[in-house]
Amino acid sequence: MNKLPFLVILIFFLCGLVSQTSRADEPERSSWPVREIRLSPQGTLKDLFDSGLSPFRFPRLETGLLESKHIRAIIVQPDGTKLPEYEAETIDIRVVSNGLLADIELQNQTRTLEDARREMLRWMHLGNMPKRTEAELDFFLKAVSNDYMNYDDLGKGTTHDFSIHWIDESKIRYVVWFQKGRNPSKPLCVSMKIGFPRTPREASSHYSEPVPPPPGYEDTDMTAPKDFGPDSPPRDPEVDRVIKEGVMPDYSNLPKKRIRSKILPPGNRAVPEESQPGALWWPWAAGGGVALIALLIMLKKHFS
Repeated sequence: MNKLPFLVILIFFLCGLVSQTSRADEPERSSWPVREIRLSPQGTLKDLFDSGLSPFRFPRLETGLLESKHIRAIIVQPDGTKLPEYEAETIDIRVVSNGLLADIELQNQTRTLEDARREMLRWMHLGNMPKRTEAELDFFLKAVSNDYMNYDDLGKGTTHDFSIHWIDESKIRYVVWFQKGRNPSKPLCVSMKIGFPRTPREASSHYSEPVPPPPGYEDTDMTAPKDFGPDSPPRDPEVDRVIKEGVMPDYSNLPKKRIRSKILPPGNRAVPEESQPGALWWPWAAGGGVALIALLIMLKKHFS
């Protein structure tokens, strides 16, 4: 029975710990290491390791998918052409057997429309299939600005998109395109994909065990870190405000399509001030749940 005070202290500690949790800041891109990735005409996993990249096996897809995170990548084509530096939040690497690369996909963090335009302009001189113009770029960005939720809704016949393509002398294909973000204030990210020419036999050959490191790197640990996968996407600021204030605001003046899209929770008018829940009710509720579970576990151990 002398353990009861300890359990009480533990409960209050857990409640306080949960209530103090907050969303981590996004990683600072300027601190990401620079890696110059020189592609060989064959496109091998060794090319990536030789550049200093240390990809890890993606959990549950270890036989064919590797990932790397937070890299400022400079891709060098086999003909020596250096591509612009790319700030990659994630790099997904698909590998077939014999250490050959199927493709590499790089994705950066979401951007404002102005920042997305500046980023795409750095790549447009490379595209030639067909050659895209600034007027076409601005037409696309205007469509995003006018209707963030539906500019790419193929189900409704909307076909606004923008991408550039080219092929190098080794028949490696490159595409840079816009992907939709999850935050209306930063609605786009600029993605890049590099596809290697593979015969049907090569493309269908896969490892039956986790992808091994290439020759010369046999002792490399390729275990995934705990933060594998994309960083948590920034939420709509309106959603953060709802959570902070602990009350649903009035969304009656917002476009209905925005509410239907589930970007915002279903709206209703704010309740009177005297009946509003506390702004921090949800951390305490979560803390109570964690504490209750901990209490049950310790009581079970004590009486068993």
